[in-house]
Amino acid sequence: ALSNYRQILVVYPEDTAAMSGAAWSAYYMNDKGQAKELFKKILNVSADYPYAQQGLDLCEGKQVR
Repeated sequence: ALSNYRQILVVYPEDTAAMSGAAWSAYYMNDKGQAKELFKKILNVSADYPYAQQGLDLCEGKQVR
């Protein structure tokens, strides 16, 4: 899935849905550095984007409800 999201982001680099998909894919593939970078980018564009803050918190080792 991550490679598909990366291909989408090449064509549409500001697509937050693709960015979110890539971030969560990276997170679940244990690439938390890349996931954290993507979650931060999403939050810079849209501070209330669903689950982006939760993803960032998980990457930083914070407990999430």
